[in-house]
This record gives sequence, C-alpha cells and structure tokens, in this order.
Amino acid sequence: MPILLDREAIQSTIHKTLAPKLGTGVLTPFWEQDNARKAFKNAMELLPDYIYKNYSKSDTLTIGFIQWLHRLLYPEGTKVVIYRDGIYHYNTPGEWRLYNDKTEEDNHPHSEQINIESDMIAFTCDYNLIETKKRTDVLQYYFDFLRVHPFADSNLTVISIIHDLECKKYGFETMDLLQIRFEDRKFYLYFLYYYENNKNKMGILDEIIKLIDDFHNKKLSQKVIDEKDKIIIKTTTELFWKKIPLVFDQKDILEFGKKLHPHFEKEWKQYLVRQVMQNIFHPYFLTKSQEVQEKCRGQFEQHMEILTKYVMDEYINNPDGLTIECIRGIHKNIYGGLTKIKVKTTGWEEEYMTPGEFKTKPNGISRLDNPWTYLFCTPPEKVVEELQKLLSSLHEWNENIYKKVIQLFLTFTEIHPFPDDNGKIGMMLADLILIKNDIYPFFMSSFKLANKQRFYEMIQEYSHGSEKDMVPFYAMIAESYASLYEQKWMADFL
Repeated sequence: MPILLDREAIQSTIHKTLAPKLGTGVLTPFWEQDNARKAFKNAMELLPDYIYKNYSKSDTLTIGFIQWLHRLLYPEGTKVVIYRDGIYHYNTPGEWRLYNDKTEEDNHPHSEQINIESDMIAFTCDYNLIETKKRTDVLQYYFDFLRVHPFADSNLTVISIIHDLECKKYGFETMDLLQIRFEDRKFYLYFLYYYENNKNKMGILDEIIKLIDDFHNKKLSQKVIDEKDKIIIKTTTELFWKKIPLVFDQKDILEFGKKLHPHFEKEWKQYLVRQVMQNIFHPYFLTKSQEVQEKCRGQFEQHMEILTKYVMDEYINNPDGLTIECIRGIHKNIYGGLTKIKVKTTGWEEEYMTPGEFKTKPNGISRLDNPWTYLFCTPPEKVVEELQKLLSSLHEWNENIYKKVIQLFLTFTEIHPFPDDNGKIGMMLADLILIKNDIYPFFMSSFKLANKQRFYEMIQEYSHGSEKDMVPFYAMIAESYASLYEQKWMADFL
C-alpha cells in the first residue's frame, strides 16, 4: 500500500534529490551560480505544495502532473532553447520537445516528437496498473522515461524527482540516481550502458539495483571499478546513440572539432575564450575557503572578464596572430595588476617574479621517476630566440592543426619562459589557437585535472614530434571531445 507523504517528507525528499545538482555546479557556469541558487530556492518554494496537492493523495502518476513538475522547475516566462540540425527550437517548460532527436545518421530510440504523448501514456499506464510495486518497477519507469526523453531539457531532473518520490511512497530506500550522476559520472554511465546491453536479460533490474546499493555502500567490486573507468568514447557513443570518431585519425578529429559548434560568430569565440580561462583558473579558486570564495567572487569574475578581453583584442581579433608581446601580456594579466609575486624556483628556492617578464635564472621540470631531479629547460638568454622560432612555425599550416597545437604546447613547456605558470599559459595557448581557427577547443586543462599522472607521463615521454609519440595526444583530444560532446548531450537530460 502506498504511504501518504506529508509536506515535510516531500520537501526533504526533493531537497535531497536536487541538492547534488546545485552543489556541483555541473553545466552551470561559475558566473551564473547565483541564478542557479535562486532557481533552486524558487523550486523548493513551489514544488512541495504542488506535489502534496496533486501527487501525495493519488495512487497513480498522471501525464499532467509530470508536465507541471517540469514547468515549475523554471522561472515564469522561460524558454528552453535547443539547437538541432541548424534550427533553434524555443521550447516552453511543461510542454513536450518540439523537435526530433533522431536523424538518418543517428540510430537511437528516443520517441519521435509526434509519438511522445502516446508513448508517455503507454508506459505510465502500464506502471499504474501494477498493484504491488517493487523497486524494480520504479527503476524500470526511470529507464522508460529516459527512453522517451519527452522534454527539451531537465529530463533527468524530472524523472529523478519522480523516482525518489515513488520510492518514498512505496516504502523503498531511494536510489539517489541524480547524486550518482554528479558524484561519479563514469559509474552512472556504466549502469545505464549495462542496462542498454542487457535489458532483455532476466533479473537485469535486480542486478542494477544491487550495483546501485553497492555504490552507495562503497562496496563496488574491483571488476566494476575497472570497467567503469574504461568508459570513454565508445560507451558514450553507444549509450546516447551518437557517432563520435573512435579511431584517433587526425582528419576525423579535426572535423569533429569543427562540428561541436557549427556557428563560430564573434560572440561564441568570446564565450569559449572565457570558458578556457574558467577551466584553467576556477579549480585554483575552489581551493580557497568558502568565506574567501564568497568575498572574492566578484573580483574573480572581473579578473576573468579582463583576461578574456585582453585575449580577444590582442590575439583572437588581431590579424598579426600570436606574438611574444601577446604571450607576455597574457602572463601579466593573469595576475590582475600585481607587480611582484613570490614563487618557488627549481630547487625550491624562493624568488620574486615580475608578471609578464621572462625568467632570469635557469629552471626545469621535476622528473616523474625522481622528483628531486629536473629536466632543465631553455636557458634564460635563449628564451626570446626559441619563442620566435616557435611562433614562426605556427604559420606553416600544411600539417594537421592538432599536431601544431600539441607541438606548440610541448615546445613551450620545454622553453619554460617564465619563472612560474608556464603550464597554464601553454594549455591556454593550445586552446586559443583552435578558437582563432574556428575549431572548438578541447580544454586541455580539464584533461590534465582528470588525468594528472597520465598527462605528465605523456609530456615526459614525448620525443620531439615523432608520429608514434603523437598518438597518445590525439587520443587525449578525441577523449576530451567525447567528454565535451557528452556534456552537451547530457544537458538534454538534466
């Protein structure tokens, strides 16, 4: 028998469901976090009363309830804008999506737009007819909902609320699937992928519930841990029924990079430059205490705006291309006007660095096999000469652009022109060159953050441009693009 949920139980359930999404800030730019918090507060004020009046006393789920639930997640007057096949679709919250996801190239079973209503009614009626519901029934409804994908946005949020409420109503432990999505994306993809490949297997839902329970109890087997960690390009492709280049072919990667965003107007370049800066510096900002973050949030945002404007003016929109002065200017601007910075030198000695000025003492990179020894870089007196050679080589575009970008980053790392922050500048330049050439950046800094050991191993194993040594870097780019593509695709679920 269903349990009558009071307002307090409903409110606590919704708060627990939605809190992980807000807390991570996933897919919400840093400068829009305040708006996200306001939207969360608004939802927490409206949803409990609506759910109590229209759900708690009912023995069945209704299509109208689901649509209103979606509508209440958005401020009044909001339009959900989705770009598909060269067209912008302006969707109203609470209404079914206005476009088909399926194309001739993509073979995925999301319901066609004209069938959304009938498909939703069909599997919801089947669910309502189950007299004695089990956890497996609630989980099956979750998968059926994602299969139809009825809304233009926030599908995963809506079904997660419904799923947790149904668990509470029928006396089950909530599975907290939205929490899993934000806490461990690879495991979330793993069990969705496992279901898609075994959905006709008897007892598959019980298997997945055990996996979910093991995850929450931190008892995942080593086999599952190893398998979920392997989920990158291929599984993302099969799960979301999209064709992502799996072979690390330079031409395929180039075309894919161009397709990630089909309209590279000036505003999009500025937005992407800002995102590159954000990805590099935001993790360092998050190492500060919550008090410092709140106090310095405005300064951080202003700093990102100043740095973005400098890059747009001095490089992206400058016909002269990348210059030594531009590189020095970027280094100077990342310090926001500070004139002297105390840094640790090679050998862990302290010295004061002037932002924008090249090194005056030899420096190097710690070896992975022995952190107390160094791979010494270009001597200070040779820095300008080596940088000029590097920048001159960028004008020779007869080779694949990704090879040029990787070689720029690695050569810049070997030169190590500044006393500090050479890695940040090198990663930044790699993505900025792609943006300037109308290609979507692959956000090298994000890859480094997620794969730090592997990233440094790739750098130290590189042997000055041999094709064999380039393969791991092409893999890095393809893997990063797959992750970016998945985030754009996952945005339709969240």
